[in-house]
Amino acid sequence: MKLIKPKTTCWQCRLVSERVRAIVKKYAEYTKYSESEAVDMFLLFIFVQIKRIFQ
Repeated sequence: MKLIKPKTTCWQCRLVSERVRAIVKKYAEYTKYSESEAVDMFLLFIFVQIKRIFQ
């Protein structure tokens, strides 16, 4: 898996898109988790998968 590198380092470009916010909001509503918990679980899942690939 190739890691994603940022296009630029400007702070405004790092903001989460409206599309991603909407997906997180809907997923959180569906699962009854908070948006923060949903993002935490998703990022942890990605981290574990990357860790497995590079071991």
